[in-house]
Amino acid sequence: MLSSEVIQLISINTTTNEIGNAIEDKVYREVFANRKSVGQKEFYLAQAVNMKPEVIFEINTEDYQGELKVKWNDKEYQILRTYQKGLDKKELSCGWL
Repeated sequence: MLSSEVIQLISINTTTNEIGNAIEDKVYREVFANRKSVGQKEFYLAQAVNMKPEVIFEINTEDYQGELKVKWNDKEYQILRTYQKGLDKKELSCGWL
């Protein structure tokens, strides 16, 4: 499968500064992905629980390390759900809570 998009998976490292305030540092990692549309059924089911899915990305399973966000086309999306497809592919449903 040839991947058609480059996305950035975002992990967030939280540290504390010298006075005890939490500092969030985003770490971006580029991976190749295939962009897919959100199906009508999935869209309406997600809407019922106040989720707003926008796009699905299919990536290689070994590329996903538990990240919570994705950046694509200068927009950041929450990863709402992950779904394992076979042994080597994972779907990331992305949008807003």
